Amino acid sequence: MQVGRNVYFAPNTNETKTTIMRKSFRSLAALLFFCMMSIAAVAQSVTITGSVKNSTNKEGVPAVSVTVKGSSSGTFTDEKGNFKLVTSQKPPFTLIFTSIGFETQEFKVSGASDAVEISFVPASSLGVEVVVSASRVPERILESPVSIERSEY
Repeated sequence: MQVGRNVYFAPNTNETKTTIMRKSFRSLAALLFFCMMSIAAVAQSVTITGSVKNSTNKEGVPAVSVTVKGSSSGTFTDEKGNFKLVTSQKPPFTLIFTSIGFETQEFKVSGASDAVEISFVPASSLGVEVVVSASRVPERILESPVSIERSEY
C-alpha cells in the first residue's frame, strides 16, 4: 500500500482551509460591523456653521464663545468671525454667543442646513473698571494712590 503525499495531507489541508476561512469570515464580519457603527455614530451628529459680525462696522468678531444652551458642547469663532459647531443634540436648540465687550445673544436653531448669521452688539460697561498696580519697593498702605487689600496667604 502506497501512501502518497497528497493523500496523507489532504484531510489536514481541507480542515486547515476551513478553519482559515471561518477566521477570515469572522474578522471580515467584525470589521464590517465596526464600520457600520462608526457611520451611524457620525450620522447622529449635527454640524452648524455661521459667522458673527460687529453690528457697527460689519467686520467679523474673533474669539466669540458659541455654546449650545444646556450642554457642554461649544466652539470659538476664528479670526474672521466664522465658526463650525458639531453637536450630538438634535434641532431645535439654542446657541449662546458671548464675548468680552459685547452683549450676550441667543439664537434658536431650527435646522442644521441653515447658516447662522449673528450681528453682535457692542456693550458699554461703565464703572466696572479694575486697576492693577505693582511695585518692587514696599509701600505703605495709607500712602498708596490706590486702595490695597491685604490677603493672608
